[in-house]
Amino acid sequence: MLLIDSVDLGLTHDELNTVVNIIDRMARRVGYQVVMSSKVAPTSNVGIVSI
Repeated sequence: MLLIDSVDLGLTHDELNTVVNIIDRMARRVGYQVVMSSKVAPTSNVGIVSI
């Protein structure tokens, strides 16, 4: 499991989507579950849970 706090820190909305997509692809390759916190939600095709 990989935990990333404030993945959106210093990123524009487009950059956030790109970073989340890259992290998602890499995590799927190595079999990691990733939990990321963010103030804004990416619009990419990942599971998002609001708390």
